[in-house]
Amino acid sequence: MKILGWQADSAGCAYYRVSEPLRGLALLGHDVHASGVMPNEWRDTADVIIGQRVCLPGATVRWQQLAKQGRAKLVLEIDDDLFNIHPSSKRAHTFFAQPGVRANLEMNLRVADLVTVTTDHLAEQLAPYNRNIAVLPNCVPAALLDHTPDRRGDTVTIGWGGSATHQIDWAGPDEHIARFVTRNPGTEMHVMGWVPPVLWGRLPRDRRRATGWVHDVADLHRAIDYHVGVIPLRNMMFNSSKSDVKLLELSALGIPAVASDAGPYAVAMAGGAPAHPVNRPADWTSHLRALTADEGMRDSIGKAAKDWAATRTIEANAHLWERAYEGSL
Repeated sequence: MKILGWQADSAGCAYYRVSEPLRGLALLGHDVHASGVMPNEWRDTADVIIGQRVCLPGATVRWQQLAKQGRAKLVLEIDDDLFNIHPSSKRAHTFFAQPGVRANLEMNLRVADLVTVTTDHLAEQLAPYNRNIAVLPNCVPAALLDHTPDRRGDTVTIGWGGSATHQIDWAGPDEHIARFVTRNPGTEMHVMGWVPPVLWGRLPRDRRRATGWVHDVADLHRAIDYHVGVIPLRNMMFNSSKSDVKLLELSALGIPAVASDAGPYAVAMAGGAPAHPVNRPADWTSHLRALTADEGMRDSIGKAAKDWAATRTIEANAHLWERAYEGSL
């Protein structure tokens, strides 16, 4: 197949939902190309065109024209519940709440030959707009399993990375995690990307580190140096459709995680991901205490986590994309 990936961004979403799947498909012998623009030669000759979150006015006109021409099979890629974005993510909520943007998204979903999503829950949310939906889970490159985090001395680093869209997820866990680090001198907190203000304000200055936004996902992976990862997630509608990618990344790096028992992380842990589930506020403290005090436990859980992540490499799962795209031809 000749497959064009039409990206809506150049960050993590495009990496996991367009670039990496196309790399996996190239390993299977397919001719692939990913770009934020649509080259005419690819538009006119591709067997499959993947559109990532197509909803802007100009992009929608192009998508609808492609649908009428019927030259290529159209795959609309959606990795979040864009119809139920929580108001705490003000910028995204405001944008996707615009009637025109929502109408474009609905139209583009309806004319797509295939819709691809990350989770079963998201597939259910989008089912009213298209019957042909494939659930294709986020996958990591196999090479990530061979990378060893470059950790700092004897201090046990607790870490998290993400954007300001997770502000509501940190409301509550921030106090408990900050209190734990404050009361345990052998630990520190490393935050990558957006810095939760309450967490940061309560941490001792000599035991907190921040790394600014890392745009390249591969560089981000190499910059992660935690001994233990924390993944707060509020139990709410929008988060139910999210993927387990944060847990997957930590697991591939052999880093044990403490994660909210909610949304995709509840599903992953129920399915065998060896993370520590948080069901009540005190769980943050008890799990962190156990993991930071026991290097052997961290190593054992990290190995099991890496084994779980090995089942979710793009090299081992590219055939899922191949099957989905071929089925839409």
